[in-house]
Amino acid sequence: MSDRVCYIRRSDRGAVIRSALLLGERSEDRWDAEPVADAMGAESAAFDAADWIRSRLAETRSAKRLDTLCLDVDGAACSWVRGRDADAELIRSSIEGASLQAEVGSDDEALDPIQTPGIADRLPRLGRELDFDVLAEGDADTRAAVIAAPDAPARLLIDRLDALGVRIGRVVTLWHAMAEAWDPGARAASTDRAGIVSTDHPPVAVVVIDPEDGRLVWSWSRQGRLLACGSMRLRRLRSDTRSVHAEVREHDIARLAGDWLGWSAQIGVSPSRVVVVGTPAPGGMSPGEIGRALTRAWPNAVVDLIGHDDPIAETLRRTLDARPINAFRPLSERPTRTHRAAFRWTAVMLLLAAACIAAFAAGLFARASDTRRIIAQVRQERTEALGAIDPQLALDPLPVIRLNERISQIERRTGALQVDPPRPVMQELEAISFVLGMPGVSVDLIEIGDTLVTVKVRVGSIAEAEQLSQALQSVGGSDLQWRRPPGVESRGNEYIATYTALWPERARARP
Repeated sequence: MSDRVCYIRRSDRGAVIRSALLLGERSEDRWDAEPVADAMGAESAAFDAADWIRSRLAETRSAKRLDTLCLDVDGAACSWVRGRDADAELIRSSIEGASLQAEVGSDDEALDPIQTPGIADRLPRLGRELDFDVLAEGDADTRAAVIAAPDAPARLLIDRLDALGVRIGRVVTLWHAMAEAWDPGARAASTDRAGIVSTDHPPVAVVVIDPEDGRLVWSWSRQGRLLACGSMRLRRLRSDTRSVHAEVREHDIARLAGDWLGWSAQIGVSPSRVVVVGTPAPGGMSPGEIGRALTRAWPNAVVDLIGHDDPIAETLRRTLDARPINAFRPLSERPTRTHRAAFRWTAVMLLLAAACIAAFAAGLFARASDTRRIIAQVRQERTEALGAIDPQLALDPLPVIRLNERISQIERRTGALQVDPPRPVMQELEAISFVLGMPGVSVDLIEIGDTLVTVKVRVGSIAEAEQLSQALQSVGGSDLQWRRPPGVESRGNEYIATYTALWPERARARP
């Protein structure tokens, strides 16, 4: 539920803030601006309005938040575009191009849409500082409504509130608020999933008679979602008590019905229920006459008449209990201090990332310098090695190829170098170990060289030493040539026998 909604009334085709109305569930405060004569006065009025809103919010629990900022429809208009043209920048270009040639005027009746080839022709007299919001984007051949609203005072107000620390939940126009407040389907939409509009709820037309501005404001919606909107001037009457009333006449209803027929033909929607909010001036049509005129002008539609002396305040108060459905996106999505802080932190993170990348690049550059130095050193060593072989090779651009050529020439003259296979050491060691495994034999030394093999063992008698010598000579799988007799040395009760053998030339490892 929203806590506070602020309604901004403007003048001079939406260029100057005239008053502000701050509504709560059981409170209502109003601020009126001093008359202004220039742009500086308009800026001062926006700042004064923001300061007043901040001071009133400071007295509530939500001192730092304004849930809804609602703008009047002064200077705003609604027209239709094709789906393929539903781009804010394209619409802005069309409007600004037409505004440069438009005459300055204040007749709001020129803002009403008429069927002409382009949107710039349907909205020829709007100001240059505008925001555009497409209400429903369809396919390329489907027409959709687009709101064009002056935004300069609203931007000043939003920025000032942001500087004062007040966050705004959303920004809407009076058209959005009317759709949420008086469309019966809006209550059902609050219980449905967000973003889904059910076809079980028919479109509803809401008409609000604004006596203070002397304006008839209307909107089409389905389940509270705005589909189309518009406004027209009414005759204003001021009574003896200084209260203002708006007079509704027969031709106003006829004009309203004509606008609705044009919109129905363009967007393919026809409301089946009409809700009229407000009390017309006594000099014009009575509420009953307005209902009968609407019934004749828009047959088969149910007409509800809701009398109220302040329909704008009642509309805004009803939005306090409704779930937010609509928003004027260009202003609702305007960057605030939170966004700017996020941008600053993002910039800081990008700078840190850039610094890390620069440090990494510097490290790579240093490593590249070391690598170049190593490469130069290797090249120098290669040049010196080649110069030791042949000074001409050090100057040759292809020394490896030249070396391979010389090796080939030497091989052709002398034949390829043959490398003798290694001695069968493991084979002979296995044969010797097999013999030395006899009982009573203790091994002191086994030494295998390239030409001589020596074995020292301890035995109990000379006879055992002779038997071991015969066994070494006759063991299978051995090519060693053992010498006879072995050297025998007596040491106490033991004898140390030394056996020696030579490698024959043929004793090489078998491939």
